[in-house]
Amino acid sequence: PARTVSVCHNKTMEAALNGMAYFRPCEAADPATAQAGLFALLAADLAAPLPAAASPFHIFSRRAWHGGCWRCPWEQSSVGAAMYCL
Repeated sequence: PARTVSVCHNKTMEAALNGMAYFRPCEAADPATAQAGLFALLAADLAAPLPAAASPFHIFSRRAWHGGCWRCPWEQSSVGAAMYCL
């Protein structure tokens, strides 16, 4: 997730993004970081052919910009309220 204007105009989302730092490895990227990272992913996708995937999920997980949420030991549904409060 990124702290873009379109996301942070909602104060609830902004508070949750600010609380993500308390739940490592989760982190919310600043807009410039997200822009550079996502451009790099786009360039890599355009430069190399898509490899054979074991399942459709692998297409999305191969080069995902997940902010650490997929590596987090907690489920988002269990820490969402705490992220908001912190």
